[in-house]
Amino acid sequence: WMRQVLPSERRQFCADIHGIGFQTTRRFQPWPSDLVSRLHLIGEILVSALSSRRSEQALRVSEERYRTVVEEQTELVCRFRPDATLTFVNAAYADYFAVTRQDLIGRSFLTLLPEADRRQALAHIESLAQSKQVGSQEHQVVNHKGELRWQNWVNCPILDSSGQVVEFQ
Repeated sequence: WMRQVLPSERRQFCADIHGIGFQTTRRFQPWPSDLVSRLHLIGEILVSALSSRRSEQALRVSEERYRTVVEEQTELVCRFRPDATLTFVNAAYADYFAVTRQDLIGRSFLTLLPEADRRQALAHIESLAQSKQVGSQEHQVVNHKGELRWQNWVNCPILDSSGQVVEFQ
């Protein structure tokens, strides 16, 4: 049984493909075994390509969902290396300090703290890098108006494949 697939149905129809069939339509004819093996190989390649495409699409949707959640947070979210160099900041973080993301990425977040608090903050980060544990720290920051504000940060280590801390979030 076959029917024409309408354009509006194509997306759903393609998502449901689980195999490919080949047939002769004019007359019954046995197919040589070498042709059958080549058609089988073509079918496997096409199914694999469709499966990969679906996986890539699902990954893109997941990444977009994550990005939206992080970007719409009102809480300040950042990622930084163990030396305190920022590698990511969300919009709320950049807005709080009234600077662009480009001005923050690659810069040490310690420059946003009062001079007297920097050594203690760095020592805390270094201890978390060694222990590989989640830790929180309360310290002051200087906001865009030059005012001192207290913040409580929860720092989660991100490990590489060998178990070394490469970043914190």
